[in-house]
Amino acid sequence: MSRPRLSRDDALQACLAMGHYGSTTKAARALGISPQALEGRLRSAALYYRLRPKKREPGAEKEVLPADAEAPAAPPDPLEVRREASASTALRARVKGLETDLIAAQDTIAAMNALHEARVEPARWLAAPHVAGELALTPMLFTSDYQCGEVVKADEIDGINQYNQHIFAERYQLMIDKTIMLAEQNTGATAFPEFVYLRGGDAVSGSIHDELAETNDLSAVPACRAVFEQEREGIRRLRDKFGRVRVISLPGNHGRTTFKPRAKSHAELNFETLLSWWLATAFEGDDRVRFWTPKSTDALFDVAGYNVLLSHGDKMGARGGTGFIGPAANIAKGHFKLYQNWTKTGARVDLVLTGHLHTSLKLELGYGNGSLCGYGEYARDLRCTPAAAAQWLFFMHRETMVSHAFELQLSDRPRRRVVDESMAA
Repeated sequence: MSRPRLSRDDALQACLAMGHYGSTTKAARALGISPQALEGRLRSAALYYRLRPKKREPGAEKEVLPADAEAPAAPPDPLEVRREASASTALRARVKGLETDLIAAQDTIAAMNALHEARVEPARWLAAPHVAGELALTPMLFTSDYQCGEVVKADEIDGINQYNQHIFAERYQLMIDKTIMLAEQNTGATAFPEFVYLRGGDAVSGSIHDELAETNDLSAVPACRAVFEQEREGIRRLRDKFGRVRVISLPGNHGRTTFKPRAKSHAELNFETLLSWWLATAFEGDDRVRFWTPKSTDALFDVAGYNVLLSHGDKMGARGGTGFIGPAANIAKGHFKLYQNWTKTGARVDLVLTGHLHTSLKLELGYGNGSLCGYGEYARDLRCTPAAAAQWLFFMHRETMVSHAFELQLSDRPRRRVVDESMAA
């Protein structure tokens, strides 16, 4: 007696009822069909992967699915699933960011609307305290490093600068004229208690180096006379404009009469000390011009209630290379050593002024001065940054110390002019 044939649905129901996951062979025998036929029916019903059948037994025939049978669904690509999930996460983050920006914009608009509608009261402006005009500002001109007598040839430094005794006179006169003009047009003051004229050293080039002795257009003594003639007239003009002039002089290293630097008798063995005495003699009997020529390498004096420390700069104890920082590091170090040296002995120092390194700049403790001679061959060999001839003019105020600081530009801006003569016609 043959076994009854079951429909597809009956076969599926029988398999599910048996509950034998992976035992399609027994189920097929119970139904009277081959295992391959049963697997095909299960695939067509999309239950193949749920039942997890075992591998076919060796030797069993593989049933060929009919042409109209539905193919099993392919599992989704894991990479595609992760890509879609990542895109969805990024989109949600973007939407959240836009919502945050929208809320912030709405808050800003609301705040601006509230500010626009708010009632604004006029500010109470305090009246400025009255300061007498004659006590408001004290001008102070810091001069140094004329090096009159030195010659700088333009063709030796690519046309950046040139200097000689005649250019010295032009730049010195321009310095005095600019000082008077700035006092008249930029301070608002009509009267001044005095004018402080600082002579910071190196007024003459001297002969401290063999190359200077060979190339100077004036030796030390004639250079002193050329400087005397210009400074005598400059001090007269300052006296006539500002009423009273106080002149404070220190020697530099270029004016020394000894080949090597000396610690002993530094001021007495210097042509610039003699030049200061000569100027003082020219104004002897004029109580509107006062001179102070200390024998020390430093000078501490009062201007508008502040203690100013002047030093040429060759004795400030700062030497050595500074690499790409340039001379600023040496000047800052020197200012600190000067400040510490004086304050440790009980003196109060409010402002430090030095020259010597021909570098015009403002630092924490004071100012470094430029020069009248400007950029030269020595600076070129050190690859210093070319700068115009410059000197500092300060206006001191009893409340703010340096109220105005003007860097007087006394030459054209340095420009290199290289001419290839081989290309000339």
